[in-house]
Amino acid sequence: MNNEIRNTKYELRFGFTLVELVVAIGIMALVILFAGTVFKSSINSYRIASAQTEIMQKLRAITDQLNSDFKGLQKDGYLILYSTTVNRAQYAGAVPNSFRSDRLYFFSTGDFQSWYDPTVRSNIACIYLGHEGHSIFDSTIYVNHWRLAHDILLLSPGVVWPDVNSVSYAQCRANPIMVLNNVNSMLISPPNIDVTADPNTIRRLFCENAGEFKIEWADGTPDANSAIAWFGLGNPRGNSNIEPPVSGFYEALWTPKSLADGVEIYLHALRFERRVQGWPNIYPYRLSG
Repeated sequence: MNNEIRNTKYELRFGFTLVELVVAIGIMALVILFAGTVFKSSINSYRIASAQTEIMQKLRAITDQLNSDFKGLQKDGYLILYSTTVNRAQYAGAVPNSFRSDRLYFFSTGDFQSWYDPTVRSNIACIYLGHEGHSIFDSTIYVNHWRLAHDILLLSPGVVWPDVNSVSYAQCRANPIMVLNNVNSMLISPPNIDVTADPNTIRRLFCENAGEFKIEWADGTPDANSAIAWFGLGNPRGNSNIEPPVSGFYEALWTPKSLADGVEIYLHALRFERRVQGWPNIYPYRLSG
């Protein structure tokens, strides 16, 4: 009997004391906390890497498209820059602020094909680049969710489609009033992207979650620091032939008529800036020597 009692006491020595359990639980909690911190850090790193990858993909897509567009820019045609600001919250919970919404319209040569009829092609088209209409006029859409549109209108006499203008380039050059009326209407009220109402508007989608979009131009004039001076909203060139006096927005335009009248200033470069959540992406483009 005594032997059995002694054995039982002896065997009880293999159990854990309360202190040992508390220490073990504490160590386990520290390990779990450390593992959770590492896991959270890994998730954040993955999200940042994914965001950077997405930004680079958008950058490449935008750069490729702009290179293609400006390679065929018609300097004896039309180029109109329209700049304005929109008061909007950048994201949910943010205080509304003033954000740029710049838009560009120009003529370019290339190999263009109708979205509606692949057999309809043209070697010249009018191109709109800027925010789409809903992003600008729907106050419920935050700036970080603004979308860029890239709308192409082929010039093809006698052809009627939503993405085809049935006039020739020569007719456009000869009638600047007609062209400018149409252009100003589009720049003030940009084309919409609404795939629910019209699935074909997906053809206009250039970039989602584009944020603020600025466009500036340069003609080779140096600034006070002998660097290239960039002109646009907030820093006009001061030439009324190019920048007509307007109220509430900025506009710079080059037309066949202004060039024929001897306007010597022509842009040598354009600079585009996309800003999302404070991160700027700047794309400069040299157009002439």
